[in-house]
Amino acid sequence: IPVSERKIVTQTDLSLLVKNVRDTTLAIKKQAEAVGGFMVNSSATFPEGGATGFISIRVPSAKLDAFLESVRNLAVRVVSENISGSDVTDQYKDIDSRLTILANSKATFEDIMRRASTVDEILRVQQSIFQVQDQIDALKGQKKYLEDTTATSLVSVNLATDELALP
Repeated sequence: IPVSERKIVTQTDLSLLVKNVRDTTLAIKKQAEAVGGFMVNSSATFPEGGATGFISIRVPSAKLDAFLESVRNLAVRVVSENISGSDVTDQYKDIDSRLTILANSKATFEDIMRRASTVDEILRVQQSIFQVQDQIDALKGQKKYLEDTTATSLVSVNLATDELALP
């Protein structure tokens, strides 16, 4: 499978030394929105020793590199950076195969249903159709989740005005 067709779940963790936690958090959120991303969650504390914060966002995977560069430029210093990925291509393909098998099973049950002549036969076949449809719906949900999580990258950013407060 060509690299461009692989399904990769990507996560990036950054720790940034910044001048102002609140302003930088807002700037990261705006930059995410500018590239079609969104904030997942955010928090901040402001004790006397120095402010700390955290923001987690999702950005389109195709725009990750440019987005990360813009976030790095907001920092006084990047203290740490970790980018990790998990290849879920095989899992995705397995779901497609299982969906094909279930669709064929459902079509077979529907053929049987058309030929059923008693109420008992109809009810039993109908129950089988419902069970297969439940499996199809569950797999479609899993497939959609994989599509959504591979289309965007999760970026988690720890921010602090004191480097010693960063993980």
